[in-house]
Amino acid sequence: MGGLDIQFSRHSVRATVALFSAWFIMGLWHGASWNFALWGLRHATFIYAHRKTNRYFAPLPAPLRGVRGWGTTLSVVMLGWIFFRARSVTTALGLYARLFDFGSYRHLGFRKTQYLIVFAIMLAMLLLRLLSTNRFGDFFARYGLREPTEILVLSGTIFAVFIFLHPVSQFIYFQF
Repeated sequence: MGGLDIQFSRHSVRATVALFSAWFIMGLWHGASWNFALWGLRHATFIYAHRKTNRYFAPLPAPLRGVRGWGTTLSVVMLGWIFFRARSVTTALGLYARLFDFGSYRHLGFRKTQYLIVFAIMLAMLLLRLLSTNRFGDFFARYGLREPTEILVLSGTIFAVFIFLHPVSQFIYFQF
């Protein structure tokens, strides 16, 4: 046979069927509707794709593989939550379509301070990740500065959150 020479073993077909069946059932377990079943199948698809493509990323340096895996997992999981918010598959697909309508990004959906809070938290996460790498982590650990630096980064993040957090009008029962 020309072209792709793919060999399927009985084990790989069984494992793939088991993977998709298990995630389909897990989707139905979360909610008895098609959008939850599709959520499960979506997860199975990404797990299957990871298993089939992971070896191609092995030559990359470990920190780059870590960032790739972290970014991919975060994106896949967060985009999967659309199925939990949507009441139907049609609504979920509509939300995905709006997600890729880049013209709608001209208008901010949140208060500007919330974007600053997210930026502060992301910056803190990146700094803490940098501290956990061997090159920088060893330097800080050698001088006994690793834990104090982590505390400083987290404290600074919490401080930034409270500075940029404006009071929100509360529900009427909480105003008494």
